[in-house]
Amino acid sequence: MEKIPITVIGGGVVGLSIVNVLLDRGYKDILLLEKNEAFGREQSDRNSGVIHCGVYYNPGSLMAKLCVEGNPLLYNFAEKHGVPNQRTGKLIVATNEEEDKILDTFLQRGMENAVPGINKLTKKEVSNIEPNVRAISALHCPTTGIISSADYVKTLEKVIASKHNEKAYLMKNQNVIGIEPKSGYSTVHVRTTKGKTEEWEFDTDMLINSAGLFAVDIAKMVNLNTPYEKAYLRGEYNKFYSTRRSELDIKSNIYPTPRTFILKDGVEFFDFGIHLTPTFETSRDGKHVIGREVWVGPKFEDTNNPADRRTGIVETEKFYDQVKTFFPGIRKEDLQLSDSGVLGILNKPWDFVIYKEENHPNCIQLLGMESPALTASQAIANYVADLMKPQL
Repeated sequence: MEKIPITVIGGGVVGLSIVNVLLDRGYKDILLLEKNEAFGREQSDRNSGVIHCGVYYNPGSLMAKLCVEGNPLLYNFAEKHGVPNQRTGKLIVATNEEEDKILDTFLQRGMENAVPGINKLTKKEVSNIEPNVRAISALHCPTTGIISSADYVKTLEKVIASKHNEKAYLMKNQNVIGIEPKSGYSTVHVRTTKGKTEEWEFDTDMLINSAGLFAVDIAKMVNLNTPYEKAYLRGEYNKFYSTRRSELDIKSNIYPTPRTFILKDGVEFFDFGIHLTPTFETSRDGKHVIGREVWVGPKFEDTNNPADRRTGIVETEKFYDQVKTFFPGIRKEDLQLSDSGVLGILNKPWDFVIYKEENHPNCIQLLGMESPALTASQAIANYVADLMKPQL
């Protein structure tokens, strides 16, 4: 049976970034398995493309560490390879005294996480940056921005193909259906999902599980006693066009004061709130510029279906009621249906979980790769590559 040195399961931004970093570190013959017909078809291209700064996450968590580390790495990659990106900055706004006190908590958290440049603004300072936003105060996060996640995926694929010694090792339409961990290697069973359906298997010295929405399922193929459980949230977006009226113009990412809520199965989820995110468009001279379309959302609802991408389920009124509190110039009729996506989270902890299996150290698991995994993708890849050093 053929033996592959390294296998990565999952071709989203995290899996692609891992392959890219491993190639840069001199590893060869890296097999990438993606079950969809294209890379990045799930969480990687169904998001608002925000480059996060790291203000929200628990100090000392892997999520905080890798988001802050990954932020400049992502900008550097995007600039080097021509991926559309923009440091827009972010305002997290308070509209009353209670929210203002909550912002102080997140200012302290941001400072503990070493978020560059974070500071608190007065009402007048907020108005100077975004005159159409109503707030009594705000946190300003200058390293927040936006990136075209679709272009990021395409560029990662192109860069990897230019380096890889085996182009055929970048495989799509390949669904992992079973894993047999053995002493020092694993046997992987795969089903081809397009064209003639067939099943095949191979051995691999190192297995890296970066399967995103399905990472917990893959982890349990390796270890039935994996202690983590998955949950899914469907996030729906609306949008509006800033050129309709001058009071709809914004230049920054605008977020409300964050909150937490409990899902029906008891899982605590931290919600950034329905926020405003500028997007890119192509100018007449072919350049990517901040466009007229602004995304509003996501509004999260729990779901049991990782393919639940319905739109129009959430009433427009729910978007409008939340946004008008800090963006008073908007009207309900400005909002239109946009897109939706599914976020995969863990029941606990609220963090990235990256580890080697204790009894099978040739397998590295990446679980809970939700937001801000896009921002952290380059740092996550470095973290995984460092984990491999004692093994290979």
